[in-house]
Amino acid sequence: MTRIAITLASALALTGCVTQLPESDYRHIVTHVAQASICKREQLMSVNQFNHYVVFQTQGYPSQYLYDQAKLGNMVQASLAQAGAHRSG
Repeated sequence: MTRIAITLASALALTGCVTQLPESDYRHIVTHVAQASICKREQLMSVNQFNHYVVFQTQGYPSQYLYDQAKLGNMVQASLAQAGAHRSG
């Protein structure tokens, strides 16, 4: 199944049908992943549950969208740092 999705995404990229994930969708994913990370830190969910949730958040988009994993990771870390600053402040 993954091979099919990768092949389809590659084919769409070659035909020019693939676009970058909109910025609003990055923010949506970051919000949910950051909230889940706090739940994981507070031991309200296991590491395994957290990992499945993150995969679910990033796999829910149609194949015509590409997203930058590094950008997403950086945005999550910044969001968590900001939440930590509010928590201690």
